[in-house]
Amino acid sequence: ASPITYLLSDEFKSLYNTFLRNSRLVENNYLDGKTINAILQEHLDKKADHGQRLWLLCNSEIWYRMYIDGMKKEQLQELLLGMA
Repeated sequence: ASPITYLLSDEFKSLYNTFLRNSRLVENNYLDGKTINAILQEHLDKKADHGQRLWLLCNSEIWYRMYIDGMKKEQLQELLLGMA
């Protein structure tokens, strides 16, 4: 099992929901939302360890929002703080 799985346990459901269920990468047809939702659900149901995949997807989503969509660092911080 990946150590990321333990770091990204139940406390990070809101991170997944914010960045993966409302993904700009999916919205712009770069990734398949059904596949991401299936991976996310399997992980949350503890049927499979997708911790590393989910972490990479979250990072890709944040990168996309910052460097393609032009989201400012402050906007991203507000979004993350709103999850707390």
